[in-house]
Amino acid sequence: EDTSGSFMCTCDPGWSGNGVACVDRDECANSTHSCHANATCSNVDGSYSCACRPGFEGDGFSCVNVDECSAGGHNCDVNAGCTDTHGSFACACNVGYSGDGHTCSDVNECELDTDNCHEHATCSDTDGSFVCSCKPGYSGTGVACANIDECKVGHHCSANARCTDTVGSYTCACNAGYSGDGWSCANIDECKDESHNCHKHATCEDTSGSFMCTCDPGWSG
Repeated sequence: EDTSGSFMCTCDPGWSGNGVACVDRDECANSTHSCHANATCSNVDGSYSCACRPGFEGDGFSCVNVDECSAGGHNCDVNAGCTDTHGSFACACNVGYSGDGHTCSDVNECELDTDNCHEHATCSDTDGSFVCSCKPGYSGTGVACANIDECKVGHHCSANARCTDTVGSYTCACNAGYSGDGWSCANIDECKDESHNCHKHATCEDTSGSFMCTCDPGWSG
């Protein structure tokens, strides 16, 4: 700058000194910059630049949070939930899975005995969960199971057998006058095996499941 009989030197903006000697002014170090609170300041000769920090977007002078969960910029596992935070995000495995949120693996509730299946139900592990099924002889949701009375609702005993309900099952026993395992019963011929109680002067006649005694001619009783 010319002055009367001389001149004057003035350092440019961003520089400090007497004009004859000028040094860069570090606006980042002396906090004279105008970068956003969520931006990084970088000093350059005679000036500075601003850049939003990771997790934020803008021109550096204005920075807003990036919702990585909505924008798809997260790396959470497919079986995890994403929660946006200020400048970042958090991952947490869904119920039925374990891990750090970035990697999640199925939890086998049946092996860990953390299921709520009934004592008379079978637990089957599924991806992220489990299912309960009542065992044969029981009915219900699997979480609750009640004994089925097969004698009332449908058994396979012989027509000539009696059905007895048991816990979770049933038994079959042939009726008097029949022999077998209860599932199959055959008539006993008491007259042939002489297990009848007919009088010696009576004739024994076998009937289905029993027998009949008839006094011989000339005898009564």
